[in-house]
Amino acid sequence: HANETMVSIDFPAEFANKALTGSIQFYSPVNAAWDKTVKMNNTGNSISVPRSELHSTTYTIKMNWEADGKKYYQETSLNLH
Repeated sequence: HANETMVSIDFPAEFANKALTGSIQFYSPVNAAWDKTVKMNNTGNSISVPRSELHSTTYTIKMNWEADGKKYYQETSLNLH
């Protein structure tokens, strides 16, 4: 979800106290220069990215992460217009 200053990615509650590693790619089909990749290396079930680092567009968010030796992938869209 997003507000005026931050974009937050929330993971399911089952990851709340687990070490998460991986990456989140904000992919812009409109302009490759707007793409952004954020590395994950934290414990918790939420990651925040400052809105100032992203553009007013629709992103495809591609998340690759690992927890407890299992790999996960999820893709979703985010409209920042």
